Amino acid sequence: MKDIEKKIEEGKLTYEEALEQLSSVVQSLESGKVITGGEEKDMTLDESIKLYRIGKLLSGYCERLLTQAQAQINEINNG
Repeated sequence: MKDIEKKIEEGKLTYEEALEQLSSVVQSLESGKVITGGEEKDMTLDESIKLYRIGKLLSGYCERLLTQAQAQINEINNG
């Protein structure tokens, strides 16, 4: 997960990649399961909190990208 955090921080995820990651996070949180070492197991509270944190970061990142895209569209339409 540190890799995702670094990519978010550096702006190295496309909107589609971030949305896919966010979808995966939501699915894992909803199921309460995590895959570790190729084996599915119940998620611990700590794992849930970490995953939730990543989800919030991804959600904010997606929102920023959408806001930037909207600003570009507005500039084109008004320019």
